[in-house]
Amino acid sequence: MYQQRQILNKLDMVVGEPKQVSKSATPVSNKPSSLSTSTPTPPAEQEDPALKQTIAQLYDVDKNVRLGAIGNLMRDKSSHEKLVPIAIKYALDHPKDKNGLINTFLVFQKCDPQILKRNRDGVTGFLELLSKGSHTPPGANRMRVLVSAP
Repeated sequence: MYQQRQILNKLDMVVGEPKQVSKSATPVSNKPSSLSTSTPTPPAEQEDPALKQTIAQLYDVDKNVRLGAIGNLMRDKSSHEKLVPIAIKYALDHPKDKNGLINTFLVFQKCDPQILKRNRDGVTGFLELLSKGSHTPPGANRMRVLVSAP
């Protein structure tokens, strides 16, 4: 709980304004997304490469890159329909990276609950993967109940 609070306090400093934390960081637009929630998720070959790169940064070895990615996704992408399925796929491909899994969970906490529910099976699988570690973050059971509700 203390570690999660520390991360969120650091994010408050990062989230204020978009920052380029490294050369590999993805610049993020302040413009609202023109996508509606009724837009179908595109096939895998048409996924947003910038979004995939930002999700990959959640797993970066550099702590500042990870914090920047969390801030970018929470600020600009958390309601993005494509975020959840892409992040789940990335998490399943990197099951031993505990920092990345926790960072993905933090971003999911800021996602629209309806998006999480639409991706119920993937979110449930992600939560199972997350709970296999030595530390299950606070809120994981609450998220499990949320996505299980009709």
